[in-house]
This record gives sequence, structure tokens and C-alpha cells, in this order.
Amino acid sequence: MTLEERQLDDAIKRRAARRIDKTVRLGGKAEDFVRRVVKPRQARFGKVMELWHEMLPAEMAKHCQIADFQAGVLKVAVDSPSHRHEMQICSHALLEQLQTSCPSAKITKIKFVAK
Repeated sequence: MTLEERQLDDAIKRRAARRIDKTVRLGGKAEDFVRRVVKPRQARFGKVMELWHEMLPAEMAKHCQIADFQAGVLKVAVDSPSHRHEMQICSHALLEQLQTSCPSAKITKIKFVAK
């Protein structure tokens, strides 16, 4: 092997050695995300979802679903303006019941949005 071939071979080896494997296991990242974000939110939010389904009549529940819960605001998606209006009429009673039954969720407002 000539000097040039050895130098080229050494340069290739050094370059390969400098590369850092930046791959991560998706499963590990997903587990971390679930542990940090999903589980704490589910602990607070799961009870709210259960209560929501218990409080609403079956007919109304077909037209509404919880869309989001953030900063004390429970967002509920409603599929029609008439059902949205009906939900707004009873929103104060729903909010009081949620606050009483699940104080740890710290719900301050229910916001109805179009589906």
C-alpha cells in the first residue's frame, strides 16, 4: 500500500470515527412523552371526560365532544348552531357541576366551538 493510499485510508477512518450516532429509539422518546405529558394530563382530564359523559343526556352527547382542555378552559366541539345554543344555555350549570365534582381540574370556563 502506498503512502497516499494509507493517508486516504486513515482520513476515511478518522472521518468515520468523528460521526456520532444521533439516532434514538422512537419507543424511548414515546415513553418519555407519555410519562411527562400524557399521564399528568390524563390524571386531571380523565375524570372530567367521565363526568362530562355522565352529565349530558345521550341525545346531546351525540352532538358534542370535548375537543381540548387548556389553562382552565374546557373546549367543547358542537356539530350544529342549535345544539351549541342549547349547550350555552346550560353551560353555567355544567360548569358548576364540573367544578364541584372535579376541583383538581381547575376548570374556569366552558367554551363551545364548531365541529
